[in-house]
Amino acid sequence: MRLGQLPLHNRDKIATIFLLAGSLIFFIYTAFYFGLASYPIVDMNEGLYAEIAREMLASGNFLIPHLNHVPYLEKPPLLYWLIALSFKVFGSSTFAARLIPATAGASVCVGLILFMRRLQQQTIGWLAAIILASSLGVIIISRIVFFDMLLTAFLTFALCSFYFWYRYEKSSWLYLSYVGVALAFMTKGAIAIVLCGGIAMSFMLIQKTPLAKLMRFFNPIGIGLFLLITIPWHVLASMHMRGFAWDYFINEQVYRFLNIRIPHDYHTGPIYFYLPRIIIYLLPWALLIPALLQREFRKITLQDPLLKFAWIWLLLPLLFFSLSSAKGDYYMIVSMPALALLIAARIKYDINQNKPFMLSMLFTFFSIALLAAAVYLLWAHKMPINADHLLKTFSITLLIYTIIGIYLVLHYRKPLLSFILTAGLAFPLINFYIQFEKITQNTYSQKSLAGYIQTHNHQQKVFLYQNFEQLSSLVFFMQHPLPIIHSKSKDLYFGQHTPQAQGWFYSNKAFKHYQYEHPSIVIVRPSNLTNFLQAMKPLKFHIVKKFPRALIVAD
Repeated sequence: MRLGQLPLHNRDKIATIFLLAGSLIFFIYTAFYFGLASYPIVDMNEGLYAEIAREMLASGNFLIPHLNHVPYLEKPPLLYWLIALSFKVFGSSTFAARLIPATAGASVCVGLILFMRRLQQQTIGWLAAIILASSLGVIIISRIVFFDMLLTAFLTFALCSFYFWYRYEKSSWLYLSYVGVALAFMTKGAIAIVLCGGIAMSFMLIQKTPLAKLMRFFNPIGIGLFLLITIPWHVLASMHMRGFAWDYFINEQVYRFLNIRIPHDYHTGPIYFYLPRIIIYLLPWALLIPALLQREFRKITLQDPLLKFAWIWLLLPLLFFSLSSAKGDYYMIVSMPALALLIAARIKYDINQNKPFMLSMLFTFFSIALLAAAVYLLWAHKMPINADHLLKTFSITLLIYTIIGIYLVLHYRKPLLSFILTAGLAFPLINFYIQFEKITQNTYSQKSLAGYIQTHNHQQKVFLYQNFEQLSSLVFFMQHPLPIIHSKSKDLYFGQHTPQAQGWFYSNKAFKHYQYEHPSIVIVRPSNLTNFLQAMKPLKFHIVKKFPRALIVAD
């Protein structure tokens, strides 16, 4: 039977699938890969993690991660291994470093489609994938070298596999779930067991699962697969590195949760810390969260095990991270696939009922709000002066898109059209984000500083003064570690007290003795210049070159 001979409702269904599929491919490329290397690795965490992977590949030591030549034991090595592999294939570049989290973000979108397709609810899968690929926070976190998007990908794989096992009672799905938990464990530690185990057990208890099935969840083969993946590295690292077990297991994971970790280099916050961040992660779609609580949709949720599972996937991590003393702006990203599924189910309900109002209002409100914010920033001069032209272009583009979009929404009154138009707002936002990062790259990245040093300094040794994290991208772009004077780095705290630290950390006094015999240049943050000059007396240093966040000084 040809497409033209199909019943009308079948043709509509096929047209919808093609529209969603084409949209998703475009969204995934634009959200996760477009312009990925057009702005450099930035300071703080991104510079740290990219440098660890670079040093791992350069040294050939894949057992103990090293940062600036000294051991760094905060996290397991899987992210570093994958980035090192990417460096091996593509070279030690910005693109290669970001390729892993970007691909993790894309894989979550594809995974949701495959998950829902097997449950014969593929439309919800397509909608959820597009929601993730057009959400502001998800896009940004997927474009930064962090652990959390890779963790989210493995947790999503583990939880979806668990749900298949629960529904179909096929042991192979449970084995895959344990493998997913193991890979998540090798990405960010014991949090993988806490979250996956807690979500799975909570769901089974709420569903009043028989005791025999609860016991089958603790599958010996699955546990064996988990141990086979996780135990070797931990045992070898403990044997190779003195103090590993205490620092890695107790200090980094238990003490961090209890807010007594040494050193205290993480954020804290109130118990509601993550509520506004969840909205930011999934903008603009998070504005539909109140619609999930409407009576008509609550009835559907209470009858649908999958939606209950998604709520637990969302709320249990929220409870855990809210109770934890250590807070991170990006921790709750692990639950965004669940929230995307819930919102997708709500949107599908409106599409089936041909109710365009909710999605029409979402598009209208969010597009006008973005336009108002852009106009305010221009009027109040809140942007860097060299970003004014970019903001004007963004405002004009957004104005045209909003006018056309509102006309289409009012004229056709189709909920799916409003959905696609709302998702389409991601394109000007992504382009604005990329262009803004390019304009301000010298403020947040030390690529230009590294280039200047490599071009103008071939003889003198280069030192950092006190701050490492705030200038971490410098080491990545220099392609080698740098010795530090009077270090105050909390990320290097553990490594600074190991034998490998010898010759890489100098007191003020030791550096002055070195400077007398081997004149060197020093990279100092502007806020630390006075302290540095005072500490170096009677040596007289002068500024050689100024950069936005760093100064090159020499004697």
